[in-house]
Amino acid sequence: MKLLKAIGEFLIIKFDKNSNKTFFDTNLFGWVKDIEKDYMIIRKELDNILDYQNIPRYENIMDITKDSEIAKKWFPWKNYYLFCYGNRIDNNYNKFPKTIKLIKKIPGIKTAFFSVFEPNTHLTPHRGPYKGVLRYHLGLIIPKDKELCKIRINNDIRSWEEGKSIIFDDSHIHEAWNNSNERRVVLFVDFVRPLNFPLSLINNMIIRIAKNSKEVKNIVNNIKKYPV
Repeated sequence: MKLLKAIGEFLIIKFDKNSNKTFFDTNLFGWVKDIEKDYMIIRKELDNILDYQNIPRYENIMDITKDSEIAKKWFPWKNYYLFCYGNRIDNNYNKFPKTIKLIKKIPGIKTAFFSVFEPNTHLTPHRGPYKGVLRYHLGLIIPKDKELCKIRINNDIRSWEEGKSIIFDDSHIHEAWNNSNERRVVLFVDFVRPLNFPLSLINNMIIRIAKNSKEVKNIVNNIKKYPV
């Protein structure tokens, strides 16, 4: 799987003129405005589960030892999944019918979850698993002082805003932090990177193989241990 992903990323870097972009202009994606317009629908459904104490933390999903450096640094990051690499998380999915209807407008959606940063959270520099997807964030609950809560992709830094979107390539080194005393929640979506044929065909094949990999199946099984 690692070799396939490496080949896919090599081809994207070589043939996609947008491969070096960090953040993307959201106006280039027609579905963004439709989701932003109805973001309060998503927020209202989110409120039903937000205080549930069993929302899994990152290390629970990824089988990371609690004593590891990653677990210590990323401990307060919680993720409530709806999809994972195209695998539907039924117990969660069925509780968000209006949210699902909205996000199905996103072409090639593969992963969707609510990303919860508790106060004083820092996700240290890292990179995503594969360049063949782009990442979408919709701000749902943002600290009043948004300057205390930001994301950095390479040397580009942005803040989230409630009801507003950002789209970026998470295969670049990035980090995020919430230095406020308030919670931050965004809708987090990975969708297939728009590419020209035949590169799009190769990319879709790699993503389909990843969906059925042992690694992804383990992640999905871990998520299902935390139904709400």
